[in-house]
Amino acid sequence: MYSMPIVGTSARLYFPNESSEAPVVTGCVRKNGSSCAKTSDTTKRYFGTEHGSEIEMTPGALSIKGGSKEPLSISFDDNVGVTLKSPKKLSLNADGEIIIKTPQSVNIKAQSQILAAKKGTQSGFSIENEFHFLGDNVIKNGSDREAYPPFDDEQRQARR
Repeated sequence: MYSMPIVGTSARLYFPNESSEAPVVTGCVRKNGSSCAKTSDTTKRYFGTEHGSEIEMTPGALSIKGGSKEPLSISFDDNVGVTLKSPKKLSLNADGEIIIKTPQSVNIKAQSQILAAKKGTQSGFSIENEFHFLGDNVIKNGSDREAYPPFDDEQRQARR
């Protein structure tokens, strides 16, 4: 991976031949390697920009983070799994299928509405304090439960 050093960065300069006409910068020279918290551990690798964007490679994880105030990030962690974070919209687009598969459960959480719609049709559903279904053929099964106070069925003595 190559990134052009910014002005003022200490760099390694390579001369491919005896002529000094075509030197090549081959890398940057760290001046704070042992004092920088991110680079003092040699089992962790970082690639960062002056804007705050970074790629972090550790023995059990790979993380990519944007450099904005509220950065986008993606993390592949052996212990946690894959985490996508976005302070704004997050879109999954594919020419083929998008498959979510797990032997456990799939949790979808939203503040106000969950919506699933089939493109080009009026089919879909939304959950927003109520369930709303739209489709050409909808099959509905359900049940209702109502609670009653406990029934007292003990025999009582007759009064005289």
